[in-house]
Amino acid sequence: MKFFLSFTLFFTVTFHCFAQNENILIQFSAVQVENRVQLIFTIKAGNTCNGIQIYHSVDSVNFSEIGDIQGVCGSSDRNETYSFTDNSPAKNKINFYRLQLGTLGYTYITKLFFIQPDGNTALLFPNPVTSETIITFLNTAHDELRLTVFSYDGKMVYESSPSQGNSFRLVKENYSPGLYFYKIYHEGSHKYSGNFTIL
Repeated sequence: MKFFLSFTLFFTVTFHCFAQNENILIQFSAVQVENRVQLIFTIKAGNTCNGIQIYHSVDSVNFSEIGDIQGVCGSSDRNETYSFTDNSPAKNKINFYRLQLGTLGYTYITKLFFIQPDGNTALLFPNPVTSETIITFLNTAHDELRLTVFSYDGKMVYESSPSQGNSFRLVKENYSPGLYFYKIYHEGSHKYSGNFTIL
């Protein structure tokens, strides 16, 4: 069994999707920027609409409007890119977004898992793990932290180099399915712990 781990100071997850009419919307993405979500979307040249409404959901079914962009949208001769900031995304959950492009109708849904750990727990997403996962936590003091990973029978299979960041990335190769445990510590003092499943 072989694991490769590396750490990162910043973690961003982006999902892309297309409008129901792919000839209208070129791209639609959601990106976490610190404690906000930035939506970026581009309307293809030759398409116009009257106003854009932005909708948000935490279950992909029940949406509520969180903002709008007034006026004529799109252009007859060039692609037009717009952005919108959600200042109050649901923490540590998947946030779903869709747009209504005036009379052109709704776009497909784009989604983002918004990560904002507290001082007591670390967050690991995705879990179960199919290719890689990120363990995210608070480290406001920029302590040098180490991550150790253990197999289900207690054997340590990895120990990272010290990191002053706020996350560790775990990438699996040559693995076997099963349950694993991790500990994050500073100078021998326990900070965070948890478990994950390799599929």
